[in-house]
Amino acid sequence: MVPKLHKKGTSFKGAANYLLHDKGRALTCDRVDWTESRNLAVQDPHMAWRIMAATALDQERLKTLAGIKATGRKSSASVLHLTLAWHPDEAHALTSQEMKAAANGAIKAIGAEDYQALIIAHNDEEHPHVHVLINRVHPEDGRMLPSSKEKLNLSRWAEEYERTRGQIFCEERVANNQARSQGIYTRYAKVLSRQAYERLGQEAFLANDNRSALERVAIEKAKDAQLSQESRRVAREHTDQWKALISELRTRKVKLNHRVAKAEDSMQARIRKGIRPAWRALHKAQARQLEKFQDQEQTVFGRVQNAFDALAEIKRRKKAILKNRLHVFVSSKARKKVLLAAQATEARNLAAHQRRLESEARKRISGLKLSLRSKMSDGFLLRREQLIQKQETEKQNLHQQWQVRRAERQTPWFEKTPLSNSHPQGKDIFDAAAENKLSDREYEKEKIKQRLKASRQRDNAKRRGDPDREY
Repeated sequence: MVPKLHKKGTSFKGAANYLLHDKGRALTCDRVDWTESRNLAVQDPHMAWRIMAATALDQERLKTLAGIKATGRKSSASVLHLTLAWHPDEAHALTSQEMKAAANGAIKAIGAEDYQALIIAHNDEEHPHVHVLINRVHPEDGRMLPSSKEKLNLSRWAEEYERTRGQIFCEERVANNQARSQGIYTRYAKVLSRQAYERLGQEAFLANDNRSALERVAIEKAKDAQLSQESRRVAREHTDQWKALISELRTRKVKLNHRVAKAEDSMQARIRKGIRPAWRALHKAQARQLEKFQDQEQTVFGRVQNAFDALAEIKRRKKAILKNRLHVFVSSKARKKVLLAAQATEARNLAAHQRRLESEARKRISGLKLSLRSKMSDGFLLRREQLIQKQETEKQNLHQQWQVRRAERQTPWFEKTPLSNSHPQGKDIFDAAAENKLSDREYEKEKIKQRLKASRQRDNAKRRGDPDREY
């Protein structure tokens, strides 16, 4: 029994699409043998994962209804994916009921027996295995399933499970758990990828040299890690280049707008400065005209003259109504009102002329601005095209490096350069191991493994009826 906890996720849809269909984003589901739900009102797997997703999204409301304070660290990783795999030798005697019971035991081992879960059995591998999709959000109070010591609890449960079935397949796990019970810090080696395990098995079978195979796998993984790091660096560099290009365009636009605003203010100031003498002359002329009107109002002849001037202004404005004509002959206020209206019209005409000049200046500046914006846009598009071509070239180079790397992965080990020549430092490591230069922790683990192996051999001898046989 090999239990494996995968990295926690946020998408029930993505996990369900992978588990409920064949590999390669296929729409078929031939590899799905059977499914079963836990703490859900439905058995349909497609409806089950949707209910789990809805429960996770409703976490805050569930907490509020349960009277739980929304404190502590927040987490959106509500998807827990667990895999249980049996040894290929157990396939012929393993039933679906036993697999469901094992899945229930694993769920209970991590404390998720009250949480929503979906069990999916696959038949696409030589070894029997099931996948367990768990919603880490409690369906009643919205609490998140804790992840403390989940791997340790699964390891101990798996050891006890193999003991109840009468055969231990994973000896290293027994040794690790026994070492932990003695206070020795122990952890499993980092899990290799499927491709690495396959290469390791093939090379170990052909070369009969597990240590060299392990060394080669480590070196191959280091090469992959180095190329992956280069890919991430190139991706970050490309992102920074795009950000810099867009930031440069925005800066240029801001500067152009500032220049245009400054040019408009300068042009307006020049126009007002140029028209200021006309305003001064108009004000002086209107002041003299008003003074003359006041003087003429002192005599009868002058009042008559003012009246005829007002009448002429009324006719010019096309308001020659009889009432207005008679009014200007009998009222000094009416005559003055006509004079002030005429002066206001002159001022409005001069102001309109000033606005017309400013509008024409703004149109010229706006045309210049459009021309500069057009040139700026052309320059940006040119630099954008150059950047796209440059990045595409770098991506192609990186893609070619990955193709070469994939070809290297497929190359048999005996066609590669021997490790002792290309990596002499590896020889020192294995020489030290051969000379028993092990750490205290490794030494204790090795002693426990030897004792367990001897105990199993004695038990096997007793079952065969030969208790005196020595191993």
